[in-house]
Amino acid sequence: NRLTALPRFLYTLLPLRVIAAANNQLDSECLPDDLPLNAGSRLQALVLDSNLIGKLSMAVGLFTSLNVLSLSYNTVESLPDEIAENRQLTDLQLDGNKVSELPKVMSTMISLQRIKLNDNRINKVPTWIGSLTRLKHLSLANNHLQYLPYDLSKCPLKVLTLDGNPLTGIETGVLHAGPRAVMEYLVYNNAYDLKDKDMLPGPAEQRRQINAEVNSLTHQRHRLHATDMEAQERDLGGTNLVTLSLNKVVGDRVASQGAVILDEQMLQETRVNAEREFACNCLFQYLGMALISSQVKAKAREVFSEVDEDGGGTLDRSELRECFRKMGVKLSDTVLRIFLHEAASNPVKGITVEEFQSLVYTIYSAKG
Repeated sequence: NRLTALPRFLYTLLPLRVIAAANNQLDSECLPDDLPLNAGSRLQALVLDSNLIGKLSMAVGLFTSLNVLSLSYNTVESLPDEIAENRQLTDLQLDGNKVSELPKVMSTMISLQRIKLNDNRINKVPTWIGSLTRLKHLSLANNHLQYLPYDLSKCPLKVLTLDGNPLTGIETGVLHAGPRAVMEYLVYNNAYDLKDKDMLPGPAEQRRQINAEVNSLTHQRHRLHATDMEAQERDLGGTNLVTLSLNKVVGDRVASQGAVILDEQMLQETRVNAEREFACNCLFQYLGMALISSQVKAKAREVFSEVDEDGGGTLDRSELRECFRKMGVKLSDTVLRIFLHEAASNPVKGITVEEFQSLVYTIYSAKG
């Protein structure tokens, strides 16, 4: 419609439970500041979406029975302290406004179950958010958030929307994994002695955390110990490949992303890198030291021919695995797939003898 005002008697004379006037041309005067104390005492839902409201009147505090307040797609910049009087409010919707912060008095609104603030100007989630122990839905997409406070983890969130924020301190994978992953992330970071609990740690602090994890041999390292990699490394001698691989993964992440947390993805990368490094060592040991290019390639062709019994000129994945087995290397499916895709121009058809020779020589020369 094209309503530009709401009659005063809607609030004062009629015992209305719902006022819905979305998609009109109502301005801030649609809710007068000077309403009497008993106005709207039975009002349970006030829906004024898509209007021209730039300021929410302090009279909103008179609606003590209000359950739903929806002012999405207006131009509201702030909320009055009187909103805290709406102690029965469960649903607050303010998408598409200009709100930059929420008043601290909202910490007493413990009935809130949903807050929608998408497409606003919020630059910080307040620490008092943790007092909203019934909050299940929080939408903060397309704001200016850079950090999330640990206190957010105290909310029983089922829905958490954070798209379109410059959250540089949190890995994309964590954000995409859903509310539970984000909550666990915040709890993990809070376990350390940070000067500012509202800020996720920077690169130096995150590096300290990673070193602490490695040195304390927590359950992540036990997963590595469960394999026989370390026993095989002792047979070969030399530096602990697991630690080297972990340091490489951490270093790469810090260099490219600035801040990282030790997580399952990093552990998987560590396992793959360590196994790959071990495979390279075994191959080097099999071929022997101080070989020139032609000698390495000749040995590679010899092994290739033994496995390629049909003379087809290519090896599939199982045959490539057999080639490495003959050279003393046991490969997992993951590392085998990596080698195949690195060397073969067409991994589906398999790897040719020239490509196999090139792969073996690349590995040998890197270790030599």
